[in-house]
Amino acid sequence: MGFLSLFIFLCVIYIVATQLSVIRGDTLSTQTINLTSATDDFTGLTCSGQIRAHPDGYALYTFNPTVVYAAAYSGSIYFSVPSSVTRSLPPINLYGDIHFFATGILDQTLFQFRLDVSPNVTHP
Repeated sequence: MGFLSLFIFLCVIYIVATQLSVIRGDTLSTQTINLTSATDDFTGLTCSGQIRAHPDGYALYTFNPTVVYAAAYSGSIYFSVPSSVTRSLPPINLYGDIHFFATGILDQTLFQFRLDVSPNVTHP
């Protein structure tokens, strides 16, 4: 199982983008995002994510990451994409993002990623 840990510092809002990879039909392992800020309150944090073929395209898959904890100045979430979903994704480099919602940060897209879906002839 792979592990990705990203720290997002929110004194000034930075959108972090990273490249992820999965073989079509395999599970995208758990990805963890840790939030840290000197000023922002993440209490009551919720989030939602989408994967699309184009940055402005329709959602191929929507998901709700799990909030591990959310407090003043820090928080942590994780998500994965099950094999049943990756099996139906086109074998191309897709676009994804996660929107974060909390009273202290309002509605922010703080994490963007590319998901390279590789074809695999061993999966039906």
